[in-house]
Amino acid sequence: MVGTQNVGICAFLWKFCSHLPPCQSSQDCSEPNHICVHHHRCSQNPVCYPLSMLDENICPPIPTMTNITVTTTTSNTITTSVTTTTAVVLPPVYRNPVLEKIIETNKNLSRLEIHFQNLTDDDMEIVAYYAIRNNQILTSLDLSGNRIGVDGLKYLTDAMLENKMLTSLTLHYSSINENVAKHLADALQHNEALTRLDLHNNRIGVKGAQYFANALQNNAKLKILDLSSNIIGDDGIRYLADALKTNTELVSLNLYTNLITEEGAQHLADAMRYNKRLERLFLQNNIIGNNGTRYLADTLKTNTKLITLVLDSNKVGDEGAQYLAESIRSNMTLKTLDIRYNKIGDNGVQYLASALKNNTNLIGLDLSGNEITDKGALCLADALRYNTIIESLTMKNSKNVSSTIKQQLSVKDHRLQF
Repeated sequence: MVGTQNVGICAFLWKFCSHLPPCQSSQDCSEPNHICVHHHRCSQNPVCYPLSMLDENICPPIPTMTNITVTTTTSNTITTSVTTTTAVVLPPVYRNPVLEKIIETNKNLSRLEIHFQNLTDDDMEIVAYYAIRNNQILTSLDLSGNRIGVDGLKYLTDAMLENKMLTSLTLHYSSINENVAKHLADALQHNEALTRLDLHNNRIGVKGAQYFANALQNNAKLKILDLSSNIIGDDGIRYLADALKTNTELVSLNLYTNLITEEGAQHLADAMRYNKRLERLFLQNNIIGNNGTRYLADTLKTNTKLITLVLDSNKVGDEGAQYLAESIRSNMTLKTLDIRYNKIGDNGVQYLASALKNNTNLIGLDLSGNEITDKGALCLADALRYNTIIESLTMKNSKNVSSTIKQQLSVKDHRLQF
């Protein structure tokens, strides 16, 4: 039979792949009553599959499956004239009734969450087939807390290439290492639908960060990327920063808890001088310190895109607060600055308060959990008399501010939150 290229097979594998003859270079089969197919359980090379072994309960009619003209001769040998091809994917042999019921129950919802169910790579084949390939409603898939390896991820990413509706994928706590990260990053370079990827709390490491950096240089769709808690470190940040210099789509990057020091902050600050798209940068719970804050603050003076910067829990002191105060005097786009749980005292607060008097764009400043006393709180309250733009100035967990001052200031200006 003259076969066809790139056609999937909707039949269970009846022989070892090695027993199936390979297709000819022209993607034809010399044997009668055979079709040239790609079988998902064989190699990437097409093989000749006997028509007699097709499962008629699963397969569409042969002419529909391959868009071919079928002619039966007097010897019952089938010949064909190929026009176009259509891939047909085999339903999973492996079964998980509980998982299948969850998918069936939620088949009409745009968001599917299957958290912490100890799902394996075999289960991912079920998810890929029923929730992604055969569902054009689903836009957001959350598989956090499952055990996903390279094979499982391949099922998902292959299916996502066929689904143009799925735009958000969340894989928190999924034991994703650098090998799995490589496959996912490679797949991103071919995916034209996904706009949000959340990999919070995995183990992609430096190499994983490098793989995603490569993907960012070739992916024109991804807008939100969360790589928080992934042991990336300064070396991994360097790869991502280099990618940011040329990336024109990413608007939000979350890198909290990644062992980033002042060196990593310098890499990011340098990238932001070139990047014209990033709007939100989350760097909380790292060890950037005063020097790292200086690099970022210097970039803020001329940056015209960033609207949110989160630096809480980064060992930033009064010196760092001074650098940030200098930057917000000239920056015209930053809306939210979060510097909670650092080491900022009254001296640092005075720099910030002075800058706030003339700032016309910042709407939120969070100084909770710092070393502010009554003096610093009063200084900030005075700055708000001149600033009518800011909507909230938060100082929760300020243990050195007396309850009397907290009450007085809160009543006087509702924008002050203790």
